Amino acid sequence: MQLDLQHFAEEYAMPLSFSPNFPINTLLLMRGTVSYLYSPRFQAYLTAVFSALWSKELDMNQPEVVAKGLSKAGFDPQEVLNNCNTAAVKD
Repeated sequence: MQLDLQHFAEEYAMPLSFSPNFPINTLLLMRGTVSYLYSPRFQAYLTAVFSALWSKELDMNQPEVVAKGLSKAGFDPQEVLNNCNTAAVKD
């Protein structure tokens, strides 16, 4: 598995390191992914989250860290949270 992860990291030119904060509760991050699934910003959201988790070793289990990371990537953290709490995304 680690070899596969390293290959993917190389293929996508993204540094890979294992966060000391892992494992985390990814429910909010996954809901954010669903909320942007059909949006032109889908890839930007994924890049922001994956980079924070697997390159920058940020503690994405902390809402304030998630908000700061998304804000730096050009997202409005409150908008993301609102999107995550809609019934459509939760379903």
